[in-house]
Amino acid sequence: MEERRFDRGRQNSESADRSPAAGKPFPVLSNYGILSKTRRMQQVTASHVKQNFGEVLARATTEPLAVMRHRRMVAAIVPVSWLERHGAIDERRAARAAQREVEQQRLLAHQALGIELLCAPPDRQRRMLEAARGEIKRWERAALCSRDYIDRWREWLRLPVRQLVRSMCSDAHGWGPAMRQNSPFIGAGLVPPP
Repeated sequence: MEERRFDRGRQNSESADRSPAAGKPFPVLSNYGILSKTRRMQQVTASHVKQNFGEVLARATTEPLAVMRHRRMVAAIVPVSWLERHGAIDERRAARAAQREVEQQRLLAHQALGIELLCAPPDRQRRMLEAARGEIKRWERAALCSRDYIDRWREWLRLPVRQLVRSMCSDAHGWGPAMRQNSPFIGAGLVPPP
């Protein structure tokens, strides 16, 4: 019976024949306009990436690399400069998306506060509104906030609770996001900061 031995060196040398340097360029599929259909990428196997990450990372600083597993592309490693050239990194777009997320969180927090105000017994409502009014007085004494916000919040806090909730949870003629950003309920500890 013939004895078979596993020779790791031989396996690595055989897989080296299929390594990225020896492989054919890989045609890249379009991905939201980031990767060009005509651009070709060098291939690296997933196991090669795992075993030689430093080397692969160094190569990826100069050219895009396709990470292959079972002869299929599973990932791409590309230089930052390449992404910038191809419009994949747009810091302003990312900042706007992050700001929309923060604004959405503020809106959800104020909606939850509105529900709490509408459902609270009258004495609890009164305490919550007094805490917000106290915060506005603090803003005014220490000049912590623009007069526009102070005056508008004072007006809103004079409204019946149902109208107050509607105002602080709406666009408020373009003032809604700014008013929620400068909310006395945050300073009073009734709404968590985003």
